[in-house]
Amino acid sequence: MKPVQSQEKPLHKPDTARKLIGQYLVFLFGLMIVACGICLITKAGLGTSPASAVAYVTTLKYPAFSFGTTTFVLNVLIFGLEWILLGNRFDLTQRIGQIPATLAFGLVTDFWMSVLSFIPEMDFFGSLVIFVLGCAVLGLGVVIELAPDVLKVPTDGLTNAVSVRFSLSLGMAKNLQDLTFCLLGVLLSWIFFGGLRGVGLGTILSALLVGRFIALFKKILPLHEYFE
Repeated sequence: MKPVQSQEKPLHKPDTARKLIGQYLVFLFGLMIVACGICLITKAGLGTSPASAVAYVTTLKYPAFSFGTTTFVLNVLIFGLEWILLGNRFDLTQRIGQIPATLAFGLVTDFWMSVLSFIPEMDFFGSLVIFVLGCAVLGLGVVIELAPDVLKVPTDGLTNAVSVRFSLSLGMAKNLQDLTFCLLGVLLSWIFFGGLRGVGLGTILSALLVGRFIALFKKILPLHEYFE
């Protein structure tokens, strides 16, 4: 008696290239949302986000350079700092993708600053509404950007480098990094203008609010589980 042959079709391996392209597209989409959130926070006029403080204050002093341009230059410097901190543990072949990623980020930052140029100066309540909206959009963008786990922009890479180099938790490394960027932004503002411009209460509040929105959107949109 012949054995009964299974009628089930053989399982095919997933199309790895198509999956990888999809992951990078999701990453780039998240990057666009992050840039939109940062630009909304900046346009609110209460102070830009901590990671953008140095770049934004610099472009206020030197308006010939766009916000996207100073953001790109700053991120290249951060990439170098990341390399210094990790030393022999820095794998250039794995991390070099951060450079084109931050170039794309600079370009979309200028795009959103142009698109959102219609937002006028507002009273405190109006600014607060735009600010909170920007924090929410930024939090959503971070969740989307990190979900595929294919690339990190240099600021996220620096958080990881600080964590590894000094044996700190990622949360503590992120807090120290944000505090450092805030202080540098304040210092540059005082050097350039003799007072606060581009940084303010919103710079500190965004560091707190964005984290809460990230936690919220991670529950609502379990993208990490999908990609895993």
